[in-house]
Amino acid sequence: MKEELIIMIRRENLIFLLISIILLNLGLYASENKSVSPEQLILKSLELQKNVREELNTIRCKRVEIMEDLDENWNVKEVRTTTYLTIVKYLEKGRLLKETIESIIEGGKPLSKDKIQKQQEKLNKVSIEQNKKTLGLIKEKEKRESFSVSLTSDKLKKYKLTIIGEDIKEGHKCWKIKMEPLEENMDIIDGICWIEIDSNQMISMEGKPAKNPPKIKSMSFRILNEKSLKDLYLTKEIEFTFFVEFLLFKKRYRVEMRYENYEILNDLGTDFFIK
Repeated sequence: MKEELIIMIRRENLIFLLISIILLNLGLYASENKSVSPEQLILKSLELQKNVREELNTIRCKRVEIMEDLDENWNVKEVRTTTYLTIVKYLEKGRLLKETIESIIEGGKPLSKDKIQKQQEKLNKVSIEQNKKTLGLIKEKEKRESFSVSLTSDKLKKYKLTIIGEDIKEGHKCWKIKMEPLEENMDIIDGICWIEIDSNQMISMEGKPAKNPPKIKSMSFRILNEKSLKDLYLTKEIEFTFFVEFLLFKKRYRVEMRYENYEILNDLGTDFFIK
Protein backbone atom coordinates (compact mmCIF):
# COMPACT_ATOMS: atom_id res chain seq x y z
CA MET A 1 0.00 0.00 0.00
CA LYS A 2 2.81 2.35 0.94
CA GLU A 3 4.68 1.57 -2.29
CA GLU A 4 1.52 2.19 -4.34
CA LEU A 5 1.06 5.55 -2.61
CA ILE A 6 4.68 6.53 -3.36
CA ILE A 7 4.21 5.57 -7.02
CA MET A 8 1.00 7.65 -7.19
CA ILE A 9 2.76 10.65 -5.64
CA ARG A 10 5.66 10.26 -8.05
CA ARG A 11 3.20 10.04 -10.94
CA GLU A 12 1.41 13.18 -9.79
CA ASN A 13 4.75 14.93 -9.40
CA LEU A 14 5.74 13.87 -12.90
CA ILE A 15 2.44 15.07 -14.36
CA PHE A 16 2.78 18.34 -12.43
CA LEU A 17 6.35 18.70 -13.72
CA LEU A 18 5.25 18.11 -17.33
CA ILE A 19 2.39 20.62 -16.98
CA SER A 20 4.81 23.15 -15.48
CA ILE A 21 7.25 22.69 -18.38
CA ILE A 22 4.45 23.10 -20.94
CA LEU A 23 3.12 26.23 -19.23
CA LEU A 24 6.64 27.62 -18.93
CA ASN A 25 7.30 27.03 -22.61
CA LEU A 26 4.00 28.63 -23.52
CA GLY A 27 4.86 31.59 -21.35
CA LEU A 28 8.31 31.91 -22.89
CA TYR A 29 6.88 31.59 -26.40
CA ALA A 30 4.26 34.22 -25.63
CA SER A 31 6.89 36.60 -24.26
CA GLU A 32 9.14 35.98 -27.29
CA ASN A 33 6.21 36.54 -29.63
CA LYS A 34 5.30 39.71 -27.80
CA SER A 35 8.82 41.08 -28.12
CA VAL A 36 8.88 40.54 -31.90
CA SER A 37 7.08 43.25 -33.86
CA PRO A 38 5.58 42.03 -37.17
CA GLU A 39 5.87 45.56 -38.55
CA GLN A 40 9.60 45.65 -37.80
CA LEU A 41 10.13 42.18 -39.28
CA ILE A 42 8.50 43.20 -42.58
CA LEU A 43 10.23 46.60 -42.69
CA LYS A 44 13.59 44.87 -42.16
CA SER A 45 12.83 42.40 -44.98
CA LEU A 46 11.89 45.30 -47.30
CA GLU A 47 15.16 47.04 -46.48
CA LEU A 48 17.08 43.84 -47.27
CA GLN A 49 15.25 43.54 -50.62
CA LYS A 50 16.20 47.11 -51.50
CA ASN A 51 19.82 46.37 -50.57
CA VAL A 52 19.77 43.32 -52.86
CA ARG A 53 18.53 45.39 -55.81
CA GLU A 54 21.12 48.07 -55.11
CA GLU A 55 23.94 45.53 -54.91
CA LEU A 56 22.92 43.66 -58.07
CA ASN A 57 22.33 46.84 -60.12
CA THR A 58 21.86 45.02 -63.44
CA ILE A 59 20.88 41.39 -63.98
CA ARG A 60 19.73 39.09 -66.76
CA CYS A 61 17.26 36.28 -66.17
CA LYS A 62 14.94 33.88 -67.93
CA ARG A 63 11.25 34.21 -67.12
CA VAL A 64 9.00 31.29 -68.08
CA GLU A 65 5.30 32.21 -68.12
CA ILE A 66 2.83 29.32 -68.08
CA MET A 67 -0.78 30.30 -68.83
CA GLU A 68 -3.42 27.67 -68.07
CA ASP A 69 -7.03 27.89 -69.25
CA LEU A 70 -9.22 26.21 -66.61
CA ASP A 71 -12.72 24.75 -66.81
CA GLU A 72 -15.56 25.47 -64.37
CA ASN A 73 -14.11 22.85 -61.99
CA TRP A 74 -10.68 24.53 -62.15
CA ASN A 75 -9.18 21.66 -64.14
CA VAL A 76 -6.62 22.48 -66.85
CA LYS A 77 -8.02 22.66 -70.41
CA GLU A 78 -5.17 24.30 -72.30
CA VAL A 79 -1.59 25.38 -71.55
CA ARG A 80 0.48 28.09 -73.27
CA THR A 81 4.13 28.68 -72.43
CA THR A 82 6.12 31.84 -73.20
CA THR A 83 9.80 32.27 -72.32
CA TYR A 84 11.36 35.72 -71.95
CA LEU A 85 15.05 36.57 -71.70
CA THR A 86 15.21 39.98 -70.06
CA ILE A 87 17.69 42.44 -68.60
CA VAL A 88 16.58 44.26 -65.46
CA LYS A 89 18.40 47.38 -64.32
CA TYR A 90 17.77 48.86 -60.86
CA LEU A 91 18.11 52.63 -60.48
CA GLU A 92 18.05 55.18 -57.70
CA LYS A 93 19.45 52.84 -55.02
CA GLY A 94 17.10 50.01 -55.96
CA ARG A 95 13.92 52.10 -55.94
CA LEU A 96 13.30 52.13 -59.70
CA LEU A 97 13.70 49.59 -62.46
CA LYS A 98 14.01 49.31 -66.20
CA GLU A 99 13.39 46.00 -67.95
CA THR A 100 14.60 45.28 -71.49
CA ILE A 101 13.37 42.23 -73.42
CA GLU A 102 16.12 40.46 -75.34
CA SER A 103 14.10 37.57 -76.75
CA ILE A 104 10.69 35.88 -76.53
CA ILE A 105 9.88 32.26 -77.38
CA GLU A 106 6.16 31.53 -77.67
CA GLY A 107 4.88 28.03 -78.25
CA GLY A 108 8.43 26.88 -78.98
CA LYS A 109 8.99 29.54 -81.68
CA PRO A 110 10.97 32.81 -81.34
CA LEU A 111 8.98 36.00 -81.94
CA SER A 112 10.05 38.57 -84.54
CA LYS A 113 11.73 41.85 -83.57
CA ASP A 114 8.52 43.77 -84.37
CA LYS A 115 6.48 41.64 -81.95
CA ILE A 116 9.16 41.94 -79.28
CA GLN A 117 9.14 45.73 -79.74
CA LYS A 118 5.36 45.84 -79.18
CA GLN A 119 5.75 43.82 -75.99
CA GLN A 120 8.57 46.15 -74.92
CA GLU A 121 6.38 49.23 -75.42
CA LYS A 122 3.67 47.75 -73.18
CA LEU A 123 6.26 46.88 -70.57
CA ASN A 124 7.73 50.39 -70.72
CA LYS A 125 4.35 51.99 -69.96
CA VAL A 126 3.91 49.83 -66.86
CA SER A 127 7.48 50.48 -65.65
CA ILE A 128 7.28 54.23 -66.21
CA GLU A 129 4.00 54.53 -64.31
CA GLN A 130 5.37 52.46 -61.44
CA ASN A 131 8.59 54.50 -61.29
CA LYS A 132 6.65 57.75 -61.27
CA LYS A 133 4.53 56.46 -58.40
CA THR A 134 7.68 55.54 -56.49
CA LEU A 135 9.14 59.02 -56.99
CA GLY A 136 5.84 60.75 -56.12
CA LEU A 137 5.57 62.37 -59.55
CA ILE A 138 1.91 61.49 -60.12
CA LYS A 139 -0.53 64.15 -58.97
CA GLU A 140 -3.26 63.08 -56.55
CA LYS A 141 -6.04 63.64 -59.10
CA GLU A 142 -4.16 61.54 -61.69
CA LYS A 143 -3.65 58.55 -59.41
CA ARG A 144 -5.52 55.42 -60.41
CA GLU A 145 -6.33 52.49 -58.17
CA SER A 146 -4.51 49.42 -59.47
CA PHE A 147 -3.79 45.90 -58.29
CA SER A 148 -0.44 45.37 -56.59
CA VAL A 149 1.10 42.82 -54.21
CA SER A 150 4.11 45.01 -53.40
CA LEU A 151 4.73 46.12 -49.82
CA THR A 152 5.99 49.51 -48.68
CA SER A 153 6.39 51.19 -45.29
CA ASP A 154 3.36 53.40 -46.07
CA LYS A 155 1.20 50.41 -47.02
CA LEU A 156 1.95 48.65 -43.73
CA LYS A 157 -0.22 51.28 -42.00
CA LYS A 158 -3.20 49.78 -43.85
CA TYR A 159 -2.79 46.37 -42.20
CA LYS A 160 -3.40 44.68 -38.90
CA LEU A 161 -0.32 42.44 -38.63
CA THR A 162 -0.21 39.44 -36.31
CA ILE A 163 2.51 36.84 -35.76
CA ILE A 164 0.71 33.50 -35.87
CA GLY A 165 3.83 31.64 -34.77
CA GLU A 166 6.80 29.76 -36.17
CA ASP A 167 6.41 27.68 -39.33
CA ILE A 168 8.56 25.74 -41.82
CA LYS A 169 8.14 27.15 -45.33
CA GLU A 170 10.04 25.62 -48.25
CA GLY A 171 12.54 24.19 -45.74
CA HIS A 172 13.07 27.55 -44.00
CA LYS A 173 12.24 28.21 -40.33
CA CYS A 174 10.06 31.32 -40.52
CA TRP A 175 7.83 33.71 -38.66
CA LYS A 176 4.32 33.28 -40.09
CA ILE A 177 2.57 36.66 -40.20
CA LYS A 178 -1.12 37.25 -40.85
CA MET A 179 -1.87 40.38 -42.90
CA GLU A 180 -5.41 41.67 -42.39
CA PRO A 181 -6.37 44.71 -44.51
CA LEU A 182 -7.92 47.67 -42.69
CA GLU A 183 -9.58 48.96 -45.88
CA GLU A 184 -10.83 47.63 -49.22
CA ASN A 185 -8.28 48.52 -51.85
CA MET A 186 -6.75 46.74 -54.85
CA ASP A 187 -3.17 47.57 -53.86
CA ILE A 188 -3.29 45.84 -50.47
CA ILE A 189 -3.82 42.15 -49.75
CA ASP A 190 -5.56 39.81 -47.38
CA GLY A 191 -3.03 37.09 -46.78
CA ILE A 192 0.00 35.63 -45.03
CA CYS A 193 3.75 36.13 -45.37
CA TRP A 194 6.68 34.04 -44.15
CA ILE A 195 9.90 35.73 -43.01
CA GLU A 196 12.94 33.58 -42.29
CA ILE A 197 13.94 33.89 -38.64
CA ASP A 198 17.72 33.71 -39.16
CA SER A 199 18.07 36.00 -42.20
CA ASN A 200 14.94 38.17 -41.88
CA GLN A 201 14.36 37.62 -45.60
CA MET A 202 10.86 37.35 -47.07
CA ILE A 203 10.51 33.71 -48.18
CA SER A 204 6.93 33.67 -49.36
CA MET A 205 3.67 35.59 -49.48
CA GLU A 206 0.23 34.43 -50.52
CA GLY A 207 -3.34 35.63 -50.37
CA LYS A 208 -5.84 37.68 -52.35
CA PRO A 209 -6.46 41.39 -53.02
CA ALA A 210 -8.54 43.22 -50.41
CA LYS A 211 -10.63 44.40 -53.35
CA ASN A 212 -10.88 42.55 -56.66
CA PRO A 213 -9.81 44.41 -59.83
CA PRO A 214 -12.55 45.28 -62.38
CA LYS A 215 -14.11 42.27 -64.14
CA ILE A 216 -12.30 39.88 -61.74
CA LYS A 217 -14.76 37.90 -59.61
CA SER A 218 -12.10 36.13 -57.55
CA MET A 219 -8.31 36.11 -57.44
CA SER A 220 -5.46 34.60 -55.44
CA PHE A 221 -1.67 34.74 -55.65
CA ARG A 222 1.50 33.09 -54.36
CA ILE A 223 5.07 34.45 -54.37
CA LEU A 224 8.18 32.42 -53.52
CA ASN A 225 11.74 33.72 -53.11
CA GLU A 226 14.92 31.67 -52.81
CA LYS A 227 18.62 32.16 -52.14
CA SER A 228 20.38 32.67 -55.49
CA LEU A 229 23.18 34.95 -56.71
CA LYS A 230 25.79 35.80 -54.05
CA ASP A 231 23.49 34.10 -51.51
CA LEU A 232 20.95 36.87 -52.16
CA TYR A 233 17.23 36.13 -52.07
CA LEU A 234 15.57 36.61 -55.46
CA THR A 235 12.14 35.78 -56.89
CA LYS A 236 11.73 32.12 -57.85
CA GLU A 237 8.01 31.79 -58.61
CA ILE A 238 4.91 33.97 -58.85
CA GLU A 239 1.49 32.43 -59.40
CA PHE A 240 -1.92 34.05 -59.97
CA THR A 241 -5.26 32.24 -60.21
CA PHE A 242 -8.30 34.28 -61.20
CA PHE A 243 -11.89 34.08 -62.40
CA VAL A 244 -12.84 36.72 -64.98
CA GLU A 245 -16.54 37.54 -65.35
CA PHE A 246 -17.87 40.27 -67.64
CA LEU A 247 -21.44 40.14 -68.97
CA LEU A 248 -21.69 36.67 -70.58
CA PHE A 249 -17.90 36.18 -70.64
CA LYS A 250 -16.62 33.82 -67.95
CA LYS A 251 -13.07 32.47 -67.86
CA ARG A 252 -10.79 30.90 -65.29
CA TYR A 253 -7.00 31.17 -65.58
CA ARG A 254 -3.85 30.28 -63.73
CA VAL A 255 -0.60 32.09 -64.58
CA GLU A 256 2.73 30.88 -63.20
CA MET A 257 5.98 32.79 -63.70
CA ARG A 258 9.24 30.99 -63.01
CA TYR A 259 12.49 32.94 -62.79
CA GLU A 260 15.66 31.08 -63.72
CA ASN A 261 19.32 31.54 -64.74
CA TYR A 262 20.03 34.79 -62.91
CA GLU A 263 23.20 36.48 -64.14
CA ILE A 264 24.89 39.68 -62.95
CA LEU A 265 25.81 42.19 -65.70
CA ASN A 266 27.91 45.33 -65.70
CA ASP A 267 26.34 48.75 -65.12
CA LEU A 268 24.49 49.84 -68.26
CA GLY A 269 24.16 53.55 -67.50
CA THR A 270 22.31 55.83 -65.08
CA ASP A 271 19.18 56.98 -66.95
CA PHE A 272 16.16 57.39 -64.71
CA PHE A 273 13.59 55.93 -67.11
CA ILE A 274 10.66 58.16 -66.12
CA LYS A 275 10.12 60.24 -69.26
